[in-house]
Amino acid sequence: MRIPRRVDMAPDEIMEGTMVTTVHRGPCEEIAPTHHAVTGWTAEHSREMAGPPGEIHLDDPQTVPELLSRICSRSGPRRAVETRLAELSR
Repeated sequence: MRIPRRVDMAPDEIMEGTMVTTVHRGPCEEIAPTHHAVTGWTAEHSREMAGPPGEIHLDDPQTVPELLSRICSRSGPRRAVETRLAELSR
């Protein structure tokens, strides 16, 4: 694998809160139900996601039939998320 010498990066602000995570094991094509589990847990616990869930692939989907990925999303109490997102959008 070739690693680039220079990568453009920029900092981003994130909201304080709880990180909701789970692990997906299986084909990449079947990862959607795992994402739904994260969003479902968040709603069931009266929390709100502070952005879309992210994926951290622990395997290379090009080389393994069973993908191992961590699905994660920041969440917080509904009111706190609304307030923080409004602050960031100013």
